[in-house]
Amino acid sequence: MFSDGPEVACLIPQEISHYRIIERLGAGGMGEVFLAQDVRLDRKVAIKMLSDTLAGSHQARQRLINEAKAAAGGVLPGAAAFKGDRAMELLLRNLLPKMEELTARRLYPTYAYFRVYRHGDILKRHKDREACEFSLTVCLGYEGASVWPIFIEGAKGVFGAKLAPGDALLYKGIDCDHWREPFDGLSASQVFLHYVDQDGPYKEWRFDKRPDLSIAMD
Repeated sequence: MFSDGPEVACLIPQEISHYRIIERLGAGGMGEVFLAQDVRLDRKVAIKMLSDTLAGSHQARQRLINEAKAAAGGVLPGAAAFKGDRAMELLLRNLLPKMEELTARRLYPTYAYFRVYRHGDILKRHKDREACEFSLTVCLGYEGASVWPIFIEGAKGVFGAKLAPGDALLYKGIDCDHWREPFDGLSASQVFLHYVDQDGPYKEWRFDKRPDLSIAMD
C-alpha cells in the first residue's frame, strides 16, 4: 500500500469517465497506476495515467497504447490485472538466466502476468496454455492475517505453497492443475512469469507470438 499526504490525495481524481477510483497502486517513470471500479461492467480494473510531463508526448501515448493492446484479453474478472506490463516483462527478461539455470534448459520468455487480488477472489483450478511451459509465480506482497497458499497437483499429489513476499514457486503450469481457495485477506499482489523450452514443442510461443517483449515494443 502507498501512503499519500492530504495534499497528494486531494489531487487524485475520484472518477474518470465510467471508472470510480478506489486507490493509488503505485507510480513509475511514465506516471501513476490506480485501482478503479468499472461501474458499467461491475469489475475492477487498473488505470495508468501519464504524468503531466509526458501527457503531450506522442511516443509516450503510443507506448501506453501498446501496453493496453498487450493487456487486452489478459484481464480476469474480480481483480486488477496486467498482461505484458513493461516493468513485469523487464523482470521476466532479467530472470531468464536464473530460470535457465533452474530448469537446465535454454528458454524463451513468453509473457508476464501481474494481478492484484482482493478479498473473496479465487484462482480457479486449471492448467495453463502452451506459452506457460515453465512458470515462476512471485509473491510481491499481501495484506492479511496469514499467507495465501497456492495449490499444485502433480504426480506425487497436492502440494500447498505458502509464499511470503519475495518468495517464488517454479512449476509446469501446462502439466499440473493449480488453484487457490477464496482469499480471506485484504489484498495480494502476484506476478506470473512464463517461459518455453527453445528446443521443445512449444518454442513457437516465444514472446507469446509477439514480435518481442513489451519492453522493446515502443
